[in-house]
Amino acid sequence: MNDAAPQTEAIAHKAASATAAPLPAKHPPSRIAPLSILAFLLLAGGLVALTLRQETRAREQEQRATALEAQLAALQSTAGNDGELDAVRRAQDEQAARLEQAMQVLREELSAANARLAGQTAQLDTVNRELAATNERLRASEADVEQDWMLAEAQSLLRLAAERLTLARDVDAAIALYQAASKLLAQLGEPAHAAARDALAQELRTLQSLPRVATVDVYERLGVQAARIDNFAVVADAGAVTDFTVPAVQAGVDEADGWFAAATNSLRQYFVVTRRDEAVTPLLTAEEEYLIRRSIRLKIEEARLALLQGEQEIYRVALADALAAIEAELQPVELGQMDASARDTLVAELNTLRDTAIVVDIPPLGTALELLGGSTL
Repeated sequence: MNDAAPQTEAIAHKAASATAAPLPAKHPPSRIAPLSILAFLLLAGGLVALTLRQETRAREQEQRATALEAQLAALQSTAGNDGELDAVRRAQDEQAARLEQAMQVLREELSAANARLAGQTAQLDTVNRELAATNERLRASEADVEQDWMLAEAQSLLRLAAERLTLARDVDAAIALYQAASKLLAQLGEPAHAAARDALAQELRTLQSLPRVATVDVYERLGVQAARIDNFAVVADAGAVTDFTVPAVQAGVDEADGWFAAATNSLRQYFVVTRRDEAVTPLLTAEEEYLIRRSIRLKIEEARLALLQGEQEIYRVALADALAAIEAELQPVELGQMDASARDTLVAELNTLRDTAIVVDIPPLGTALELLGGSTL
């Protein structure tokens, strides 16, 4: 490659010398000169192209040689470090052995962990089974407790119904309590309570067939009539003075009685004649009138209390005494009123209330409560 470069330079120098040589004396133009020049130029161009191609090939060969030399040097360097490679290989083998030992230890530990996990899983399964059994027993116990509670509540309802019938004779309240107890027994659905449920249904039908006493209505009506007592004036002496009204004029007077009888009959509507030889009844004081009215009202209040207690005889006697006092000691007309039938209306209402039955004969009950195991009153 280095020898080709001087040859190229020599050829180029010759071509330049030939071009720069002094021209001969002018001769007549010839056709051969242009052709020669053209041929020379073509030859020179071919030489230059050939030279460039040879230079390119030389550079490629030089690059290949350099690469081969580098590979050879690497091979030589590798060949010179065989001892180091062996050491590296031995170190790698030792490391691989240590890794294998570590892996074996890890495998053994993993196997032991799997064994422990399997044991714990078995224990957990056992605990789950025991827990499920405990839950079943707990649910059964809760069901028993709930049933016992419902049974105790039904007994309490029946006992309360018996108390209402005995103390207050409240049939409607007793019916509501019996119905609530019947619903509880139906929810239980125990065959052992079938007889008690039948007895309860029979007692409920008995209560529903009993007549009702409008205790509240009667109590309020008695209160209204008691309040009216203060509206009547009190008679000083019921046996001596029965009325403060003027005697009515007779429809007709016999002519045989004379003119004096006719005049007296006519004047009766304007005057009241009092005989001096008769005893004069003194007027009552305000306190005495208050006590008379108060005694009548107390009789009516006694009747109201007997109504609440279900004492039929006391109720009837109290109203009878009140009626006798009203007819004997009260004026027929209310104060400030002109209705002469006011007292009669009061007496008629109290008579109606006196004849009202306030007690219902309740047949003996308690069979259902006894069958449920509860104690009766």
